[in-house]
Amino acid sequence: VYLALISYCLLILIQLEMKSKHSLTQIYRWLRVFLWKPSTVWVERIQRE
Repeated sequence: VYLALISYCLLILIQLEMKSKHSLTQIYRWLRVFLWKPSTVWVERIQRE
């Protein structure tokens, strides 16, 4: 339960820091897809509308 709460809070923080209007589910999917790629790749993807 604690890991799920921590993951949820981290997704919220990412959404707020990036000022993204995408859903948390979509951000989570992108992070899973781009997990082993450089961080600049997923940052660009999240910031893209």
